Amino acid sequence: GDGGGMQMAALRMDSRLRHRNSKIRLDGPARVLIVDDNEAVADLLRMMLESDFEVVGIAENGPQAILGSVETEPDAIVLNCGIHDMSAEHLARWLRDAVPGVRIIAVGATNGPGKWADATMERLSVSMVASLLQELV
Repeated sequence: GDGGGMQMAALRMDSRLRHRNSKIRLDGPARVLIVDDNEAVADLLRMMLESDFEVVGIAENGPQAILGSVETEPDAIVLNCGIHDMSAEHLARWLRDAVPGVRIIAVGATNGPGKWADATMERLSVSMVASLLQELV
């Protein structure tokens, strides 16, 4: 009957609260944090990813990214390597400490993925970000 549909809608709403108690993780779309100091790019990414993923936030700098990741416990982080206040590799290490097991996609990276990133790309391709996220989480 349609009672199941109601339950599904309630579950999806609850999934937004998962970070309040990390021991209870309901199934739902993978949670993604965007780290980019260019608001237009961050908004574009958010709009393009929202159909398949739960975008839990946008951070504009290193400290916001670290705080945001602790608060929202994302499954993956899309990190713009051009943010000005911190080296991307340094920030990625902080983020991994904050959220063990998080996947990091580094955009604008000049060197390939190492321990600090699960995937890198030199220029932003939203479709490539989406397919990498599907693979990684």
